[in-house]
Amino acid sequence: MASEAPPPPYANIAPDAALADLDGAVGTDSFAALAQACAKGRADLAARGLDDSGERQLRMFSTWEITRYLIPVAPGHFRRVLKSNPDLPQGHAQVDGGTRWFTLDEVLRLRAHFA
Repeated sequence: MASEAPPPPYANIAPDAALADLDGAVGTDSFAALAQACAKGRADLAARGLDDSGERQLRMFSTWEITRYLIPVAPGHFRRVLKSNPDLPQGHAQVDGGTRWFTLDEVLRLRAHFA
């Protein structure tokens, strides 16, 4: 004997009551606001390092960041290893004797050396 399944929830909806519950009609006016929001988002991405071609420009990493978070060695040891191995990436300093900055590719090469 087959039992009857209950009717679906939409079976007893009164059309006039449902129409009265709906919000107003939606037009194309909201597309302008959407386009403006997209332009604002694109400008935000550009400010975060995405250039005009769509490529991301990563920032450089300081010696302190590298030894603190990426390669857990003492900063003095890190500098001594770089000095004794000129074939390793040496980073870029903005002024003589200043903080050295490394690209992500250079950091990855250094991690492979210290591993």
